[in-house]
Amino acid sequence: MEGKLALILGLILAFSAAACTDETFSNGRTFARCLDLDALDASLHWTLSSDRESASFAYRVETDGWASWGLNPTQSRMVGTQALVALRDGPAGVRFYTANLANKSLSLVESPISVSFSNLTAEYSAGKITIYVNLVLPRMATQFNHTWQKGDRVVAGVPLAHPNEGDHLRSYGIVNLASAPGGGNGTSGGGNGTSGGGSGGATGGGGQRNGAAGWGGKGGFLGSVVGALLLLLIIA
Repeated sequence: MEGKLALILGLILAFSAAACTDETFSNGRTFARCLDLDALDASLHWTLSSDRESASFAYRVETDGWASWGLNPTQSRMVGTQALVALRDGPAGVRFYTANLANKSLSLVESPISVSFSNLTAEYSAGKITIYVNLVLPRMATQFNHTWQKGDRVVAGVPLAHPNEGDHLRSYGIVNLASAPGGGNGTSGGGNGTSGGGSGGATGGGGQRNGAAGWGGKGGFLGSVVGALLLLLIIA
């Protein structure tokens, strides 16, 4: 009995420790809402403008290599993502740029994106890369497809391909900027799909979504896990 209780408490602590609401940012930056993404232990933070025409974002993920995040105005697949990329550059430096994933190679080659943006910057601290940007929302939409990714290796300023398995194939979903007040669960979910592959440089994450948005963030998943374990404890 005591062992099962310890297991449940351990799981609660493991998931709650990474809550997006606990994160802080440099230079006094704050964001109105946030979401613990369903894959790669990443988080997305944002503040929607009062006219809902734009939003400021911060995407954060633990990596010593490179990170990317972007929205896809046209479809739910990785192809078409208008990506923001940041990679380690020296002991503490970070280089950042945009990449239009317009073809199936999904290589993170520096290129212009179709989404209007400003104030793109990035930083590396405590083992995590954070990308900051202000985006003009396509057609003033507050719900859109987004994708996120990370990789552990950068060689000669080039982000190398991420593993083609696990969370790296589930790092896409739908985000609703008008939900998740104060860091609750916006809509995010992966699904089974295939990666776009490609051998030159880093590739994007998961492929086509399979069904609707999934678990609704780490909070929903935590509730499901704890509920199931409590049921097993009662039965035992």
